Amino acid sequence: MERFFGLDVHKNYVVAAAVDRQSTQVFADRFNLSDGLARFTKRLQPTDTVVVEASTNVWPIHDLLSAKAGKVLVANPIKTRAIAEARIKTDKVDALTLAKLASAGFVAEVWVPDPDTRDLRALASHRQSLSGMATRLKNKIHALLKRVGITNYPDDLFTRNGRLFLAKVELRPAARAELDSSLRLLDATLAELEHTEAQFAQRSAQNNAVYLLMQIPGIKYLSALTILSEIGDINRFPSAKTLASYAGLVPRISQSGQKLYTGHITKAGRKKLRWILVECAHTAARRDASLREFFTRIQRKKGRNVAVVALARKLLVIIWHMLVKGEPYKKAEPALVARKLELLAWKLGKEGRQGLNCADFVAKGLQSLDPQGQLPAEILSRYRQKAQRQKGLVLTA
Repeated sequence: MERFFGLDVHKNYVVAAAVDRQSTQVFADRFNLSDGLARFTKRLQPTDTVVVEASTNVWPIHDLLSAKAGKVLVANPIKTRAIAEARIKTDKVDALTLAKLASAGFVAEVWVPDPDTRDLRALASHRQSLSGMATRLKNKIHALLKRVGITNYPDDLFTRNGRLFLAKVELRPAARAELDSSLRLLDATLAELEHTEAQFAQRSAQNNAVYLLMQIPGIKYLSALTILSEIGDINRFPSAKTLASYAGLVPRISQSGQKLYTGHITKAGRKKLRWILVECAHTAARRDASLREFFTRIQRKKGRNVAVVALARKLLVIIWHMLVKGEPYKKAEPALVARKLELLAWKLGKEGRQGLNCADFVAKGLQSLDPQGQLPAEILSRYRQKAQRQKGLVLTA
């Protein structure tokens, strides 16, 4: 018998319900998440379909269920509520509603990323968390100095000169203990951030799409790999517009009869993808003449904030075309790309570069981005000469 299961997953327990093809309930149960889920999977058959809503711990649950059930669907909780809004809402009702939606073929599914993409997203999230912790600790140190009345100090307290100032500044014992504690926490956080970014560098060096996106102004290896992890499989987006919608960078539309209203962007999609694109847009507006012209034109009409968001969407459209068609960025500046490759080479270290020196790595990277040999000769020549000076290595054409 074909069955359709709905699982309402909570922190410590799961409520399950199942219906047949005629939407008649055939199963109901509640069990612990830790050990009961494994026992529940033994009931599943290859003809069963299981639906679970997207949540923090949905992917290990999805993988466990997929080993036994014929099909496992991950539902978008926002769209599911819109389809099946009910006056009475309990765990049993929620589970039964999911099961009935599955039997009717009305489940609003979300894309299931592969394990590598999940790992990369988790790494990007961890890096963002560490970066935020470092920023908060730096702000705390600035606030401490302001609180004790010290206003004359180096512009950047966290360079070598700034750290010397912090080590010698006279403070009362309680303030000194607080400052030293904050500095120790900051050093530990920055060390972990450095380690995490080194992992990003290793993954970036093995991903050709990262090299492709680094041609775009404002996108370095960190942002390139974050963007790729958020997008996932680019082939699931039939157009650049669908990708922009996935990022929540399309305007809200309300239409009735002959009236059409457009509003702010939907913000319905991958929040981190939208955030990283906006961050890149700020730099791109300064680095690229054509993008700066687009940004300035929108800014004059609608203000800076709208212009930044519009440029973020334009960058995403460019990214879609580059990834789908395998095309380079037509207005890439080789010298700027080379500097980005130098940063990646430095982060990789000698072992990560497989014994190559930085200049050798950069020159090879530039050549891989320029299979048609259209880069200005002086750019490649500069890095060939630099490589030769460093270790006597000369790149062949």
